[in-house]
Amino acid sequence: MADTRFIIILSDIHIGTNQPTNWYQANIHGPYIQAVLNYLMAHADQIKELILLGDFVDLWTYLPSEIPATFTEIIQNPQNKDLFKLIRVLVDKIKKVSFVNGNHDMAVTAADLKILSGPITKKSIHLQPNIYKPLDNGTLICTHGHNFSMMCAPYKNSNNVIAPLPVGYYMTRAGAYYAEQQLKKNGKKNVAELPGTGEPTGVNLTTEDFAKIVAGAAVRSVGYAIMSAAQKVTGLDWETKIMMPGGHAPRSLDDADEDFHKLFASFEKRLGPDGKPLGVEGAWDALLHPDIENNLSAYAGQLADANHAKIVVMGHTHVPKENEKLRVLNVKNTAQPLPFIYANSGFNCPALPDIHGEGKIPTFVSIGINVKTNSPESIEHRGVRKGADGKHHVDNYSLLGPLVLWEQNKFIKAETVKLLGA
Repeated sequence: MADTRFIIILSDIHIGTNQPTNWYQANIHGPYIQAVLNYLMAHADQIKELILLGDFVDLWTYLPSEIPATFTEIIQNPQNKDLFKLIRVLVDKIKKVSFVNGNHDMAVTAADLKILSGPITKKSIHLQPNIYKPLDNGTLICTHGHNFSMMCAPYKNSNNVIAPLPVGYYMTRAGAYYAEQQLKKNGKKNVAELPGTGEPTGVNLTTEDFAKIVAGAAVRSVGYAIMSAAQKVTGLDWETKIMMPGGHAPRSLDDADEDFHKLFASFEKRLGPDGKPLGVEGAWDALLHPDIENNLSAYAGQLADANHAKIVVMGHTHVPKENEKLRVLNVKNTAQPLPFIYANSGFNCPALPDIHGEGKIPTFVSIGINVKTNSPESIEHRGVRKGADGKHHVDNYSLLGPLVLWEQNKFIKAETVKLLGA
């Protein structure tokens, strides 16, 4: 048992400045995240690495009339003070803390992360590449997942005035406008009181909306069709000026129409996880699967295939819910298909109605690493909830399972491996 250390993966907290349209609200979600951090603090000597797998902070979910908060402003927000103080202490105590950019925090830099250096050791949080291999051997792959999404991947085309921000950025800002209307209509204080809050693009798009996007793309372009769908769903006027970050001039949906005119063509040429151009079919998949179906499993399979990975962990899609299972899938294109595990690190600021009625609770992923072989040997999801005693705590059992162990190219139930905190 002494040969096991743990990699903890936590994503999609979406910490903002506690504006009414921010998904994370300190008074609601802060106790859940603090419970996780306290748990990690208590077991810091067993932790090999903590990975913040994207959308740790949120630079998107702000009203069109507001200039979005910066990383520094989020850290310095008075309501976030205790949380970030605890994170800095963790940076001191845990051997390594890493950060992988998501879409809502793609602008965060290594210089930003130095603000959260450990107060005693002065250690910094490590900014890692988008496809991160913590063990340096490909057996464990960690990525936020937005790079496989046409709506949310960085878009660096020269036409894009706010590059690398993608078309989904406009959708999320429009979604904040819609959320404000719903708050007024329902007499609520913030979006954490509204059911269904926290769609990865900021707007709940359906397969019916996808059909409309396809039709609109045939007439004009995919970029125009996506913004048109956002406009119809949210009611934001085409001409309304949206205040931009980084000193950019305000932009409206109409202004941005041409910015994404070549979006689809650029994705046809983009390389997928297997290193091959996506092509037409892959480009449509990048539009449909990640953010309309909230499904990244096909991309996980390609990553596992290309790297011979045992485990692929992503965030972004804001699953799992309480009743889902870890997915054991088969890697394709091998003589004898090898199973691998795809795990999603969850959504750590679900709305109160979804916690109570939909089984959406904050979660994180814990992976046991055999230090002798430098290879994953177990994986589990842990849930975080408010107990009958009124206190928030990490479950003392695996929320999503089964707990599994890699043995002779098979995953088996493993009741005897060491669990974090056991």
